[in-house]
Amino acid sequence: MDDRKPLLSQVPFRLGVTLVAFLVPVLGHGVTLPDLFHSLWGNAVHFPEPDGLNLFKLGLVPFLCSFVVVELIIAMVPSWRILRRSGPVERGGLRTLALIFGGLFAVIAALGVTLLKTSPFLWSKEVDLPLVDGHYPFDEVWFVLAVAPFFLHALTVAVDRYGLGSGYAAVLLGLTVPEVAEALMRWRQPWAHTGIPLGTVVPLVLVLGAILLCVSWMMTGAARELYSHADAPVAPRIPTGGLIPAYLATGFIGFRSLLLPFGRSEYLWLEALCAVALLAVATGGLSACFYWPGSVGSRWAAYADPSAGCASQVRTRMTARAKAMLPSATTWSVLFGLVVVLPTLLIPRELDLPLMTLPCLVLAVAWVLDVWHEARARRHHTWTPTWSLHSVLDVEPALGALTAADIPAVVRGARVRSLFHIFGPFHRLDVLVLPGHVEAARRVLGMGNGGWPPPVTDTVA
Repeated sequence: MDDRKPLLSQVPFRLGVTLVAFLVPVLGHGVTLPDLFHSLWGNAVHFPEPDGLNLFKLGLVPFLCSFVVVELIIAMVPSWRILRRSGPVERGGLRTLALIFGGLFAVIAALGVTLLKTSPFLWSKEVDLPLVDGHYPFDEVWFVLAVAPFFLHALTVAVDRYGLGSGYAAVLLGLTVPEVAEALMRWRQPWAHTGIPLGTVVPLVLVLGAILLCVSWMMTGAARELYSHADAPVAPRIPTGGLIPAYLATGFIGFRSLLLPFGRSEYLWLEALCAVALLAVATGGLSACFYWPGSVGSRWAAYADPSAGCASQVRTRMTARAKAMLPSATTWSVLFGLVVVLPTLLIPRELDLPLMTLPCLVLAVAWVLDVWHEARARRHHTWTPTWSLHSVLDVEPALGALTAADIPAVVRGARVRSLFHIFGPFHRLDVLVLPGHVEAARRVLGMGNGGWPPPVTDTVA
């Protein structure tokens, strides 16, 4: 393609691929295996427990677990840690290893679900079961459940290569939307039958709108200007602890019925206080872990110009700046978590929304922002993937080094990845450059990641 020509047709195509990957799990949620097999074989098959056995029962969980397992294994082996910051070939090898583990996890999980659904036949031999026609298609169910995660992973790969934003974020949100939609559909029923007070609906909608505005404002980088003091590239990204503190606090609120004495309404204030304390402690601990000032300084020093001999000065200066900004960024991140977590207490219990609806709303905002950022970048240029960064800490130093070398570049998926850090290696951090700068960009990025040479040839994405 001619890089000088505006490629307006490229963005609609990529957006279409992304929307397809998002809509497939949404529509697939309504496909249940009993209905599927009955349409194929009629009464020749029988399902003792048909409820909840849909096509994407396992979702992407096997591959999510496998990526984290591989990341933790490599982190525990010192000689393997350099692979996390190596070039595309080595990073591709790690993804292949994660896929192997993911396939193994998918097969085991599918077998467990299939056996669970046959429990009346396997473990109820002393109970007289009603006589029914047909047999339980054990092998077919096991095969479909095991293959479905591979299909969903293929959708994520299609988005990463031919779409916009993070492929895993698109598919994960597609898997979440049907559950939320089913809960919201209860609002269409007569109010007398739902038990949901009409007065709670409008405030809830207003609260959700306020959450969207606050989260969008904090994640676009505008909030960083309040504490960065013109050092925005060094300033930690909000939320500094990612979404993990929000998941923990929301999970605590979700299990309040199992905790005493929090199950009663008069202890709601104590429950909220405990959730806030858990959120603050988790945010503080993870912020120090993810944005440790020494680590920030080391990453900036790694990308410093080796010929200038100023790596030590860069490390000292950036470490001091990061240390000065971390407390303010952590405070803003706690406020970010409060905006996400506390409204969970306002959601009517009768609505029965999925537990992690509001954290998923944050993921949706981050994904939309990443898609918008990438779409704007691709509107007038062709960008080629040149390197996959390991950490969010590498984004600003890498872009700074490329800018110093007069190499235009963008990083895709940075906002989504900043919500998970080391627990989200399945969200790629790809550095995109113009086709004519690929080899030069790989040399710059290779020097910042252990001096690895450029290992592959150009491929236009």
